[in-house]
Parts: sequence; C-alpha cells; structure tokens
Amino acid sequence: MLKRHHKTEALILKASPYGEGHTIVTALTSGGAQLKAMAYGSRKLTSRIGGHLSPLTRVELALYKSRDMDIIKQAQNLESFSELKNDLSRMTKAFFVMELIEGFSNTGVGNRPLFDLSLMSLRGLQSSSNRDIEDLTISCFQLNLLKVTGFMPELYTCVECRSSLNSDNYNFIIDIGGLCCSKCLNGHRGRAINISSKSVEILRQFDQGGTLFSELPLGSTVELRRLLDSSTGFWLDREIRSRRFMEHMNSRDIREPMSAIDMESV
Repeated sequence: MLKRHHKTEALILKASPYGEGHTIVTALTSGGAQLKAMAYGSRKLTSRIGGHLSPLTRVELALYKSRDMDIIKQAQNLESFSELKNDLSRMTKAFFVMELIEGFSNTGVGNRPLFDLSLMSLRGLQSSSNRDIEDLTISCFQLNLLKVTGFMPELYTCVECRSSLNSDNYNFIIDIGGLCCSKCLNGHRGRAINISSKSVEILRQFDQGGTLFSELPLGSTVELRRLLDSSTGFWLDREIRSRRFMEHMNSRDIREPMSAIDMESV
C-alpha cells in the first residue's frame, strides 16, 4: 500500500506564490532529489508554516502525497542562514548557488552528495571573512557540482582522440566535454576556450582531491571563472541569471540586509 504521509529534510530553493494565499515550494531533499510541493494557505497571516518556507532555509517537511503534487502539512526550521540573509553581498552568492542546485537537480532522482555539497557551500559562505574567500567558495562549488552530477570535464587526454596532452596552452571545448589537442581542434576552433597550463594544473589538482588556494594567479582566476561559468551555463542550457547580479554586487562591494532589494529580479 502506498505510504501517503512522509517526512524529509530539505533545503528550500524557491517559493512561488500560487493562487490566493498558496505557495509552490521547490526544494532539494536530503537525498539529493528535487521536490516540488504545494503549501496551501501559507501566505495567509494565520499560517503556521509560511515563515518556514522562505528560500535559503533548511527545514523538516511533513508531506502528504496527492495525485498531482506533494502537499506540505507541517514545516520546522532547522537552519535559517540568517547571517547570509542579512548580508546582501553574500546572499547574492547564496542565490547563485541555489539557482545552480535547482538547475542540476532532478525530480525523483537522488544524489546525496549534491545535498551535502549544497549545505557545505552555503555554510562556507556564511562563515567567510572576506570577498576573496567567498569567490573561492563559489568556484569550489561549481567544480564540485560538475563532479557530483557527472559533468566534470576531461582534463588529462584529448576528449576526441584520447591522446595525452602536454602543452603550455590548452583548448577547452564545452559541448564535447573537455580538453582538445591541436590536431583535433580544427573542427571546434570557433568554440574553443583557450586556457593556460597553470589553470589546467589547478583543475587537475582539484580533481585529484586537492583544494583551490585563495591566492590564485589573476590570470588563472579569470580563466577558471570563465570556464566554470561557461560549463555550468552550457549544461544548464540557459544563462545563469544570478551571476550578473552577483558581479554587480561585487563591483559595488555592498553589505546590506536582504530587505534592501527585491530578490524577484535575481
């Protein structure tokens, strides 16, 4: 017999108004699957669950499985990330993380490492002490996201002919999934991203279990950001909307509470 009542821990990614006083919630469950659920009456003043369903909140949900969509019956706040929500610069980075989580997660398909990565990245942003560490956290998140979802690019051999790669400059082809040797480049030249041997070395060290360092060469920082944004955007199949807003906040170095801006534009 189908069990209609169940509970799950989840990270709230999006809360979209629906009808008169209702909310459709998009969340990532602790098992790493995307969940869409209806919270009836959650936007009414008398609601007991509405305050627990804001984006960037880790909750425990009590759900009822209906024919079309799970219905949220109860919600308990487990982690509010209040320091992120009260710092506009870091909060925009958190929304960038959540946009990618929503795009790379799948309904009904579990991926526990994705959930663990999500919490680790948000907690890293919350505890960061400066913008350089925050930007590094974002880059680490994007690399790990590609890794845990199966989209990590080929970094060691030509993705076309499988020959070994040894060069001062490398060519990265997003849509075929990795580095390409000079012999195989002709058919992809217009789509190639040129990256230095230093950047490739950094990526390989990370892929082998190393870490990114906070003091990366400026050229590598720019190259890695371009490569990571291009890769995640390609597999997401759309522009990462929150990246532009995040860069705008970085350029202004703003530190304001969440209420200072309408996040519907993100």
